[in-house]
Amino acid sequence: MVSFHPIEWARTSRKWSGDIPITTFERLCAALGQRDSCVRVELEFGFDFNHRICLSGTAETHAQLTCYRCMKSKTCRIYSLIDTRLVSTEAEAQEIFGEFDAIVVPDGPMTIQDLVEDDLLLSIPTQICDEGVECSRERATQIAKTASTKHYPFKNIKQILS
Repeated sequence: MVSFHPIEWARTSRKWSGDIPITTFERLCAALGQRDSCVRVELEFGFDFNHRICLSGTAETHAQLTCYRCMKSKTCRIYSLIDTRLVSTEAEAQEIFGEFDAIVVPDGPMTIQDLVEDDLLLSIPTQICDEGVECSRERATQIAKTASTKHYPFKNIKQILS
């Protein structure tokens, strides 16, 4: 794992890029269910106009995901555009809440994974089947909805209780 001090990297306007094994992202690895790929990360550190640490860049990986409607698998791109501020207190994070994403960071060292894992988790697509292409399961569900009659689960409860 790459360990660093964000304030030092911001002072020197440091850029970092590299491939990180997905197994070092504990929650992402569990969510995707794969262990043999890498996450490509490119980050730039600096300061914004209010002297907050500014982090920008991208994080990207590919994963085999399953559509829960038709149960077909497909390789999907998981891409996150990162533009956030690193702050030292929760109060600072609340102060800039409407304008920027904020991450509260400790004074000590941290890892690249700490900065990008949440963004990647939020970037996992919810729709796996291509847009514009009809998911076979979706069509079956729509047909079943139009063909079904109303169901009254408690219709005969009086007879059961008698």
